Amino acid sequence: MTPESETSISLADSQAEQLVFLLARCRLNLAQEAWLDQAVAKLKEPQRFEELATRTFLAPMAYFHLLRSKGLNAQPEMMARLHAQRMQTARDYLFLKSETNLLSANLLEPAQVPHAFFKGTAYADEFYQEPTLRKSRDIDVLIPRKNLASVVERALSLGYRLYDEHAAMTTVELA
Repeated sequence: MTPESETSISLADSQAEQLVFLLARCRLNLAQEAWLDQAVAKLKEPQRFEELATRTFLAPMAYFHLLRSKGLNAQPEMMARLHAQRMQTARDYLFLKSETNLLSANLLEPAQVPHAFFKGTAYADEFYQEPTLRKSRDIDVLIPRKNLASVVERALSLGYRLYDEHAAMTTVELA
C-alpha cells in the first residue's frame, strides 16, 4: 500500500523518498496517517530520509507530521535535528515577515509604489495551517518596471544591499 491510495503506483524509488513525498502535504488524511505510522516504525534509511527532507526544504513539515506519528519512538536523534530545523525555519519566517512589513512601510508605501508580495511568507499564512512550516529564504515583491531604479536607489540609501549586484544593476539599467 502506498500513501496515495491502495491502488496507486508510487513515484518514489525508496521508502525514504515515499515518506518525504507524503510529508510534503499540508494535511494528511486518515489513510495517509496510518501509512505514516507504519512507515516510520519500519524506516530503514533515516539518514536518507533526513537528507531528502532537508535538501527539499521539507524538514519543518516532516517534523510537524512526524510529531503526530504513533511509530515515532525509533528515531529520537533524527527528530532532535528535525526539531532544530523547524525552529530555525520559524525564526526565519518571523524575520522575513517583519522585513516584509518594513519594506512596505519604509520603502514602498512612502514612495507610493504599487507592489505585491508573493511566494514565501506572503502566502504561508493562507496556505499552511502553521505558516512557520513554509521554508523561505528571501522576499519576493513585484513592482512596476518604471519604479525599479528609484526603489533600488531608495533601498540602498536605507541600508539594504544588492544580493546579486551584476543582475540587479543590469535590470536597473534597463528600466
